[in-house]
Amino acid sequence: MNLVQLLMRTAITFGERPAIFFGDELICNYTGFALRAASISGFLSERLGLKPGDRVAIFMGNGPDYLPILYGAWFGGFVVVPINAKLHPKEAAFIIEDSGSRVLFVSRDMAGSIEPMLASLPSLCATFVPGTSEFSALYTATPLEAPVHRQDGDIAWLFYTSGTTGRP
Repeated sequence: MNLVQLLMRTAITFGERPAIFFGDELICNYTGFALRAASISGFLSERLGLKPGDRVAIFMGNGPDYLPILYGAWFGGFVVVPINAKLHPKEAAFIIEDSGSRVLFVSRDMAGSIEPMLASLPSLCATFVPGTSEFSALYTATPLEAPVHRQDGDIAWLFYTSGTTGRP
């Protein structure tokens, strides 16, 4: 079972109900949320060639794009590598490299500090910053028709420690 099945059921049953807010602003309902996730997944699969099991790192603070990114990765069967937004960019770069992440989503406020380290990461093929035109293109991509099936033992998340006593 793919974790996105829960979102898809909610979108079918309660599609018009509000799903994501930013403060008082409604960003999308459940139908829109599911479409955003499917579109992100479609972009990553079709345009970047990611395959189920590939790692997708998220180095972002809380914001309205976090959940569509998270569910978009799961929609395609990718493994999410969430990185604590309070970590130093060097620690984040280590996690990205060690996990073999192919794609990085990074908040605008952290993008400048981690960007110089990204060129030396061989597995990374793309970086997206919410609020940019490159990121907005993800939401307009052709969505995957259905979540990629995952086996019970497949990895959905890959967590790292903070590295306070050593490397993460």
